[in-house]
Amino acid sequence: MNEEPDIRIGLVGYGWGGRYFHAPVIEAAAGAVLAGVVTTSAARRADLAIEHPGVRAHDSLDSLVASGIDVLVLSVPAPGRENLVREALGSCAVVILDKPFAMDAGQARELAAYAEVSGARLGVYQNRRWDTNIATLGAVLAEGRLGPAHSLESVFDQNEPRSVESASSGGALLDLGSHLVDQALWLFGPVDNVAAGMTWTPTSWGINDSAFTMRLDHASGVTSWLSANKLAEQGQRLLRVQGAEGQLTIRGNDIQAEALLEGRRPADSHANWGFDPVEATLAIGGRTAGVASAQGRYHAYYELLVDSVRYQTPLPVCACEAVACVQVLDAARLSATLGGTEVPVPKAKNEPCPQC
Repeated sequence: MNEEPDIRIGLVGYGWGGRYFHAPVIEAAAGAVLAGVVTTSAARRADLAIEHPGVRAHDSLDSLVASGIDVLVLSVPAPGRENLVREALGSCAVVILDKPFAMDAGQARELAAYAEVSGARLGVYQNRRWDTNIATLGAVLAEGRLGPAHSLESVFDQNEPRSVESASSGGALLDLGSHLVDQALWLFGPVDNVAAGMTWTPTSWGINDSAFTMRLDHASGVTSWLSANKLAEQGQRLLRVQGAEGQLTIRGNDIQAEALLEGRRPADSHANWGFDPVEATLAIGGRTAGVASAQGRYHAYYELLVDSVRYQTPLPVCACEAVACVQVLDAARLSATLGGTEVPVPKAKNEPCPQC
């Protein structure tokens, strides 16, 4: 029996995101092949030639599309990329955007609507659904050991002043908030109300948000408490879920991101990739026990994408989910400007997403 051909993925951008969080992850995904990269930087072309020999560098989106690809991944800053997204949707059947999906909910809805009209499918790269800690939490929830969940506490602190200085990062809310809100929505469902506060910091180009806290009231009855600080003295990642039967606490930074930034690749050792040496702690009935970390697999996103293209199954993270995430972020921003006043989140349409 003949094997199915690989899904050819074209990458636009070989900066921080494209180089470290897409190219080596695509390389590791079964059934996927990195078919070409658009970058006009001589330095980045040189990096690409060393790190992924044989992968062609292209000068333009048109050149990449003409080479024959099944998916376009746009790893370029969100501000000002709307025309590029529309061009991509007119050129390829499946387009994936880096988070943040859009700068606000209005822009997010416009992109989703344009994708529907164009007949292309549009998604977002939310790789941190496959973080080690989220995989561990998901496994414990699936086993029912905590009982029905009551609350989630999620903290993501960094010492990253350079990203606050960057006008294209979108600040802490759009950068880290895009991850934390997406994880909370994925785990516990839609949000009815948001209350939030934000910290604003002067930069060389203006004022940017460097930290936030928010409370999400999920329709399921779960309350999520999310916070992030890009100017923390010490980075930390904390997940704590309280359930009717017990509490799960997971600490430690994600080992995959650290490994990728150090130049390591999941394809070099699939079996050993993504295991955090820090164990989670489960407390039930006055007793505590360690829980071994589940494997983190960012490349699982691209493996699901391969299946989506081959079998026309839903995208790993569809545009409708991205719109829902940005709507929560908009509500958080508004709440912060109103001094933490609770703000309702627009309800999703009742009809099914045509892309799902």
